[in-house]
Amino acid sequence: MTFLSNAVVHLFHVISTKRDVESITETTSLACLKNNLSLFVKTNCVCLMQTELNSPDDFIAALIQLKPAFESISQFDFASGKPCKGIKNLRADVLQTLNNGWEVFVTEDALQIVVTLLQITSHLERTLGDVFLVKGKVCPFLLRDLLASPELSEICLPWRMKMMQLLLGGPFSLNLRNLLWHGFVAPEEISIGCAKMMFACVYDLYCYLEETNIYDRIRLRPLVKINTSTNIINKLFPVKLIEEDITQIKAYFETSLYIAKVMLPYFLHSVSCYENKKLDICVITLLPQLETLLRCQFASCNNMPERVMTAQSTEFYTTMDEILAEHLPSGKENQLKHFFDKQFMVLLTDIFNQPEGLRLRDRLSHGELDTDDVTQYVADLIIFVVTYASHRPLKFNDDGLCKERFDFCPNSCICYNSSWYSNASLKISNYESVFHPLAVAKRLSNECLDLCDQFQTLVETVKFEDDGNSASCNETCDRVYENCARLFESHFHEELNTCDVCDVLPRIKAVRRKKLETLHRSDSKSLEASAFLRQIAKNSLNAAQNLLSSTRSRAEDLRAKRLRSRQRQNFQKLIACYPVITSGLKFHCCAVFIFIHHRFDAERLAALRRDFKTLLRISEKLVTFTSADVNKWDDAVSLISQLSQLFR
Repeated sequence: MTFLSNAVVHLFHVISTKRDVESITETTSLACLKNNLSLFVKTNCVCLMQTELNSPDDFIAALIQLKPAFESISQFDFASGKPCKGIKNLRADVLQTLNNGWEVFVTEDALQIVVTLLQITSHLERTLGDVFLVKGKVCPFLLRDLLASPELSEICLPWRMKMMQLLLGGPFSLNLRNLLWHGFVAPEEISIGCAKMMFACVYDLYCYLEETNIYDRIRLRPLVKINTSTNIINKLFPVKLIEEDITQIKAYFETSLYIAKVMLPYFLHSVSCYENKKLDICVITLLPQLETLLRCQFASCNNMPERVMTAQSTEFYTTMDEILAEHLPSGKENQLKHFFDKQFMVLLTDIFNQPEGLRLRDRLSHGELDTDDVTQYVADLIIFVVTYASHRPLKFNDDGLCKERFDFCPNSCICYNSSWYSNASLKISNYESVFHPLAVAKRLSNECLDLCDQFQTLVETVKFEDDGNSASCNETCDRVYENCARLFESHFHEELNTCDVCDVLPRIKAVRRKKLETLHRSDSKSLEASAFLRQIAKNSLNAAQNLLSSTRSRAEDLRAKRLRSRQRQNFQKLIACYPVITSGLKFHCCAVFIFIHHRFDAERLAALRRDFKTLLRISEKLVTFTSADVNKWDDAVSLISQLSQLFR
């Protein structure tokens, strides 16, 4: 069984066909190979200098030209070669990967070789992007465009980049990076010659960058940190595996109806890495296989068995975006959401697709992520997700479709009566997005309201005489809460006593607990509204933070009698105005909550646009008026009074 299309299999066949050893030139002799791996690459690949790579035939012709090199390097003895000790300027993790890879090629273990290629292609893409920026301004988004760029050709020499294009550069090439990271390749499907050539070319590139002092001109882009995102999802969706779970998870993998036999070694290897605390390798190994697993389930649910294969050059393969989309390219409904729990789809979207989410596969595959951020929790989360996805009970009448068409593991699908799986199902059924733009707006609003509660508790410890403005402030508060109540009444059909704050605040608390539906709420109009809501929520949170910080600082100074007369008057004004300011912040949050829970048509969204913009402007000014160097409390009250006229 294979997930490789005929066209891809043909390309691998081109470079794997045995050649007569006599056809190998003297310069590519084994003696030369044993002396210098980088020299081998230069000697054999410089012939590409004048080669054009514009069509499928060009790529095939170039590969045929290099067949002797692929055959020669397959015989290279890494045990007698020199590891990468001469390269000093690499990032420590990249150098470690190269040195570990050298040892892997000594053993020629097929599975370990694939894992090594996953790592070095990831590091390579990041390095080439950094090198590009020595001369270029904006790094190309796609690897194939980066490899074909004049900037890299000039810096790294044309033949070297053409060799990279042959190995990695798009659908006409061997396209190793995509085959590996999208989970199409079984351990035995990449020939040892192809794998060694990939490693040799990467090694040669790093040697070249070292020898020519190009590293001295490179400004490494900072790696992405996901600690904050990890902490957010961990707080709301805690997952922790124990030794007993790992034992059972192995059994899950071995008996899954959905894991192809040729891919099973990856799953078992990832568990071994987890047990040995190699968390980054565990996750790197599992992520491509999770995509393959989901792709097979997607193809089965939608009766599109051909979509499990690598695509031809004229079409795209099935990506995670398509797998999680609401509709198929044909316009039909994607049936995968009826196969999985809807909330599991939301979890997958948070982990892989949402811009503010973990985006683990993208960031790891493009070399953007610091692997130190692959924490115990991240590994637990990915194993949890893969295990759950690999053991879903079949829900269709055509139960044999997956097994018959894709030749999956022959064992029956066993759903254990285990506490682990029961707890997993319960956790997922209660999952709510934390990274969808609407979910981010909700989270920021909740944080704002929590600060308002802290602010009120703090203010109650400060005593000032009434300055005579309390009646005016109370009137403004009533009008704001009245409009807030009207919003609830019109959108949640709640009957409220509109001027009674005690009736409004419980409704705010209730709507805070209301579960947010985010699956397939990503059309352009919804995202535009989401952007307004997110920024409004963020500004409201910033204003609340300003208030709390100022109040804490001034309250401490007041108790210590450090406030001058003018500062004392300003603080007294803040205390007098706080009910109005907090009512305004709560109105902002109330508006956010109401609109994130409703789907409006285009006409209604257009009508709301003006009020959204006004609310955004007010929130921006509130941040300014409440900042430590401004403290314009009367202006803040005047601004908040405008809220009573919005959304009418």
